[in-house]
Amino acid sequence: MSWFRKVPFVGRLPECSASDLKEAATEVAVATVFSTMPIWLLPFLSPILFTKPVTAYEAVRTGELFLFATALVGPLVYIISKNYGERLPDDKSNPFLRYSIKFPYGQGFVYFCVVTCLLSSFAFIVLRNPLFKETELARSINYDGVIGLSGACFVLATLIFFCATAYRNSLDNIPRVMPRQERDFVEQWETRNDG
Repeated sequence: MSWFRKVPFVGRLPECSASDLKEAATEVAVATVFSTMPIWLLPFLSPILFTKPVTAYEAVRTGELFLFATALVGPLVYIISKNYGERLPDDKSNPFLRYSIKFPYGQGFVYFCVVTCLLSSFAFIVLRNPLFKETELARSINYDGVIGLSGACFVLATLIFFCATAYRNSLDNIPRVMPRQERDFVEQWETRNDG
Protein backbone atom coordinates (compact mmCIF):
# COMPACT_ATOMS: atom_id res chain seq x y z
CA MET A 1 0.00 0.00 0.00
CA SER A 2 3.00 2.31 0.43
CA TRP A 3 3.39 2.52 -3.36
CA PHE A 4 -0.16 3.90 -3.63
CA ARG A 5 0.78 6.93 -1.50
CA LYS A 6 3.28 7.92 -4.20
CA VAL A 7 0.63 8.09 -6.93
CA PRO A 8 -0.01 11.76 -7.80
CA PHE A 9 -3.36 13.25 -6.77
CA VAL A 10 -4.89 10.02 -5.41
CA GLY A 11 -2.09 8.92 -3.07
CA ARG A 12 -3.51 10.63 0.00
CA LEU A 13 -7.12 9.49 -0.44
CA PRO A 14 -6.70 6.75 2.23
CA GLU A 15 -6.09 9.56 4.76
CA CYS A 16 -9.61 10.89 4.15
CA SER A 17 -12.44 9.52 6.27
CA ALA A 18 -15.24 7.45 4.75
CA SER A 19 -17.68 10.33 5.23
CA ASP A 20 -15.30 12.73 3.43
CA LEU A 21 -15.09 10.33 0.47
CA LYS A 22 -18.85 9.75 0.46
CA GLU A 23 -19.57 13.50 0.49
CA ALA A 24 -17.04 14.01 -2.31
CA ALA A 25 -18.61 11.23 -4.40
CA THR A 26 -22.06 12.79 -3.93
CA GLU A 27 -20.82 16.27 -4.87
CA VAL A 28 -19.01 14.97 -7.96
CA ALA A 29 -21.99 12.86 -9.07
CA VAL A 30 -24.38 15.81 -8.78
CA ALA A 31 -21.97 18.17 -10.56
CA THR A 32 -21.34 15.63 -13.32
CA VAL A 33 -25.03 14.90 -13.91
CA PHE A 34 -25.90 18.57 -14.15
CA SER A 35 -22.83 19.63 -16.11
CA THR A 36 -23.32 16.96 -18.75
CA MET A 37 -27.07 17.46 -19.09
CA PRO A 38 -26.74 19.16 -22.51
CA ILE A 39 -25.18 15.96 -23.86
CA TRP A 40 -27.49 13.28 -22.46
CA LEU A 41 -30.87 14.97 -21.90
CA LEU A 42 -31.81 15.66 -25.53
CA PRO A 43 -30.84 12.16 -26.75
CA PHE A 44 -32.83 10.75 -23.83
CA LEU A 45 -35.94 12.75 -24.76
CA SER A 46 -35.48 12.69 -28.55
CA PRO A 47 -37.34 9.42 -29.23
CA ILE A 48 -40.41 11.05 -27.69
CA LEU A 49 -39.99 14.47 -29.32
CA PHE A 50 -38.54 13.71 -32.77
CA THR A 51 -39.18 11.21 -35.53
CA LYS A 52 -35.42 10.81 -36.06
CA PRO A 53 -33.70 10.37 -32.66
CA VAL A 54 -30.82 12.69 -31.78
CA THR A 55 -27.56 11.20 -30.51
CA ALA A 56 -24.90 12.60 -28.23
CA TYR A 57 -22.24 11.81 -30.85
CA GLU A 58 -22.38 15.23 -32.54
CA ALA A 59 -21.96 17.14 -29.28
CA VAL A 60 -19.07 14.97 -28.13
CA ARG A 61 -17.52 15.05 -31.60
CA THR A 62 -17.45 18.85 -31.58
CA GLY A 63 -15.72 19.17 -28.23
CA GLU A 64 -18.45 19.58 -25.63
CA LEU A 65 -16.72 17.22 -23.20
CA PHE A 66 -13.69 19.53 -23.25
CA LEU A 67 -15.93 22.34 -22.03
CA PHE A 68 -17.45 20.17 -19.32
CA ALA A 69 -13.99 19.08 -18.15
CA THR A 70 -13.01 22.73 -17.86
CA ALA A 71 -16.24 23.51 -16.02
CA LEU A 72 -15.45 20.80 -13.46
CA VAL A 73 -11.83 21.71 -12.73
CA GLY A 74 -11.78 25.45 -13.46
CA PRO A 75 -13.24 26.50 -10.09
CA LEU A 76 -10.69 24.34 -8.25
CA VAL A 77 -7.96 26.91 -8.95
CA TYR A 78 -9.97 29.53 -7.07
CA ILE A 79 -11.00 27.19 -4.23
CA ILE A 80 -7.48 25.89 -3.63
CA SER A 81 -5.68 29.23 -3.87
CA LYS A 82 -8.34 31.27 -2.02
CA ASN A 83 -8.94 29.01 0.98
CA TYR A 84 -5.63 27.18 1.25
CA GLY A 85 -3.14 29.64 -0.24
CA GLU A 86 -0.66 31.78 1.60
CA ARG A 87 1.28 34.78 0.31
CA LEU A 88 5.02 34.51 0.74
CA PRO A 89 7.13 37.42 2.01
CA ASP A 90 7.66 40.17 -0.53
CA ASP A 91 10.67 39.94 -2.76
CA LYS A 92 11.56 41.06 -6.25
CA SER A 93 9.71 38.25 -8.07
CA ASN A 94 6.36 38.44 -9.79
CA PRO A 95 3.48 38.92 -7.24
CA PHE A 96 1.58 36.00 -8.79
CA LEU A 97 4.52 33.67 -8.13
CA ARG A 98 4.82 34.73 -4.46
CA TYR A 99 2.14 32.26 -3.43
CA SER A 100 2.37 29.01 -1.49
CA ILE A 101 -0.53 26.58 -1.57
CA LYS A 102 -1.19 24.58 1.60
CA PHE A 103 -3.44 21.93 0.04
CA PRO A 104 -2.61 18.28 -0.69
CA TYR A 105 -1.08 18.29 -4.18
CA GLY A 106 -2.21 21.93 -4.41
CA GLN A 107 0.24 23.11 -7.04
CA GLY A 108 -0.29 19.92 -9.04
CA PHE A 109 -4.04 20.55 -9.02
CA VAL A 110 -3.53 24.11 -10.19
CA TYR A 111 -1.18 23.04 -13.00
CA PHE A 112 -3.56 20.27 -14.08
CA CYS A 113 -6.45 22.75 -14.16
CA VAL A 114 -4.45 25.21 -16.27
CA VAL A 115 -3.38 22.50 -18.73
CA THR A 116 -6.96 21.20 -18.98
CA CYS A 117 -8.31 24.69 -19.61
CA LEU A 118 -5.66 25.44 -22.26
CA LEU A 119 -6.15 22.09 -24.03
CA SER A 120 -9.92 22.46 -23.92
CA SER A 121 -9.80 26.02 -25.19
CA PHE A 122 -7.54 25.10 -28.09
CA ALA A 123 -9.59 22.04 -29.06
CA PHE A 124 -12.88 23.88 -28.79
CA ILE A 125 -11.64 26.80 -30.90
CA VAL A 126 -10.37 24.45 -33.61
CA LEU A 127 -13.54 22.36 -33.59
CA ARG A 128 -16.15 25.12 -33.32
CA ASN A 129 -14.64 28.17 -35.01
CA PRO A 130 -16.49 28.89 -38.28
CA LEU A 131 -13.27 30.17 -39.88
CA PHE A 132 -11.63 26.75 -39.45
CA LYS A 133 -14.62 24.98 -40.99
CA GLU A 134 -13.88 26.70 -44.30
CA THR A 135 -10.25 25.56 -44.41
CA GLU A 136 -8.51 22.30 -45.19
CA LEU A 137 -7.94 21.81 -41.43
CA ALA A 138 -11.61 20.89 -40.89
CA ARG A 139 -11.28 17.92 -43.24
CA SER A 140 -8.11 16.67 -41.57
CA ILE A 141 -9.54 16.42 -38.03
CA ASN A 142 -9.74 12.90 -36.63
CA TYR A 143 -13.11 13.06 -34.87
CA ASP A 144 -12.70 9.61 -33.33
CA GLY A 145 -9.48 10.89 -31.77
CA VAL A 146 -11.29 14.01 -30.56
CA ILE A 147 -13.94 11.83 -28.91
CA GLY A 148 -11.29 9.66 -27.26
CA LEU A 149 -9.19 12.59 -26.06
CA SER A 150 -12.18 14.56 -24.81
CA GLY A 151 -13.53 11.49 -23.01
CA ALA A 152 -10.17 10.83 -21.36
CA CYS A 153 -9.85 14.50 -20.41
CA PHE A 154 -13.34 14.49 -18.91
CA VAL A 155 -12.75 11.28 -16.92
CA LEU A 156 -9.42 12.61 -15.62
CA ALA A 157 -11.01 15.97 -14.75
CA THR A 158 -13.78 14.16 -12.87
CA LEU A 159 -11.20 12.13 -10.93
CA ILE A 160 -9.22 15.27 -10.10
CA PHE A 161 -12.42 17.03 -9.01
CA PHE A 162 -13.25 14.06 -6.76
CA CYS A 163 -9.77 14.03 -5.18
CA ALA A 164 -9.73 17.77 -4.58
CA THR A 165 -13.24 17.66 -3.11
CA ALA A 166 -12.31 14.77 -0.80
CA TYR A 167 -9.20 16.62 0.41
CA ARG A 168 -11.19 19.81 0.90
CA ASN A 169 -13.81 17.92 2.92
CA SER A 170 -11.06 16.35 4.99
CA LEU A 171 -9.41 19.72 5.66
CA ASP A 172 -12.76 21.32 6.49
CA ASN A 173 -13.48 18.56 9.03
CA ILE A 174 -10.20 18.92 10.93
CA PRO A 175 -11.64 21.35 13.53
CA ARG A 176 -14.40 18.86 14.36
CA VAL A 177 -12.08 15.85 14.45
CA MET A 178 -9.26 17.38 16.51
CA PRO A 179 -11.20 17.97 19.77
CA ARG A 180 -12.46 14.34 19.67
CA GLN A 181 -8.90 13.10 19.11
CA GLU A 182 -7.67 15.25 21.98
CA ARG A 183 -10.38 13.85 24.29
CA ASP A 184 -9.49 10.30 23.22
CA PHE A 185 -5.82 10.96 23.91
CA VAL A 186 -6.57 12.37 27.38
CA GLU A 187 -8.82 9.39 28.20
CA GLN A 188 -6.14 6.94 27.07
CA TRP A 189 -3.50 8.82 29.05
CA GLU A 190 -5.64 8.82 32.21
CA THR A 191 -6.44 5.12 31.79
CA ARG A 192 -2.76 4.30 31.38
CA ASN A 193 -1.80 6.31 34.48
CA ASP A 194 -4.52 4.69 36.62
CA GLY A 195 -3.15 1.20 35.96
